[in-house]
Amino acid sequence: MKAIYLAKAGEQITVAVLDAIRVSLELNRVTMGEFVSAVRTHHLAGSWDNPAGLLRYLSKNFLAKSQPASEPVTAAEAEEKNYRCQSCGSRVRGEGAVLGPNGTAIPCQCASQEYIARQRARSVFVEERQQ
Repeated sequence: MKAIYLAKAGEQITVAVLDAIRVSLELNRVTMGEFVSAVRTHHLAGSWDNPAGLLRYLSKNFLAKSQPASEPVTAAEAEEKNYRCQSCGSRVRGEGAVLGPNGTAIPCQCASQEYIARQRARSVFVEERQQ
């Protein structure tokens, strides 16, 4: 890091800048080696108008700047991933429960017959489905 900074800025990196970079990297659980490798690979070309500012910015935003985006998803996949039952808040389609009048769990209107049967076998549900 010191050699890169010297080559780009024409002066030695200060302790304050180096410490700020180290702290940001530690907070993001990134090693100095990973950071230096990314800087060498992606940021050595061109001129740096503000070397200290650039390195501090990159250290704070390292993960966002270096991680690839997720794979594209279809509308159906996105809908399934973002599913949430309006009655019970379940995030898994077909698996929902609510509290009954006596404080015990009863199947939500979104619960599938298979889920209800599994929960009855475990003695979780003892009453009929909510209407």
